[in-house]
Amino acid sequence: WLIPEGTTIAGVECAAICSCLGALAVAAALVGVILLIVELSKKTPSPLEDFAKGQCKDAGLYMPHGADIDSFQSYQPKGALEKEGISLQMGGSSSKYLQFNLDGTLSLSNATNGPDTVFFMTTDSYGRAKFIANLPNDDKTA
Repeated sequence: WLIPEGTTIAGVECAAICSCLGALAVAAALVGVILLIVELSKKTPSPLEDFAKGQCKDAGLYMPHGADIDSFQSYQPKGALEKEGISLQMGGSSSKYLQFNLDGTLSLSNATNGPDTVFFMTTDSYGRAKFIANLPNDDKTA
């Protein structure tokens, strides 16, 4: 008399519903694994990429191919050194450039556009850069 008659029917219905929950849990787990794989496969940019593609691009300094090869024009006059490279302005001056002298010293001078103020740069596998001056021989030949 304490158990109403509808309780037996409700118990059977609950048992039928609960038997399906196992299959639903497996399906939910599979959906979760798929979502995890999708999220992990997305490429997230590094902070350096964010800076380059954000602030640098806004300032016009972003180079999408990693280098601006158009800025290096080279030519080699007959019997002379190749003319390509980088000049280093010193002290914020627009007219003073770093100059390598034949005796191995450094000084500031006006741009000569020669091998004493125009350098080439090499980079090793660790990203360390070296500036190299192609100074002429004592007889002023290449």
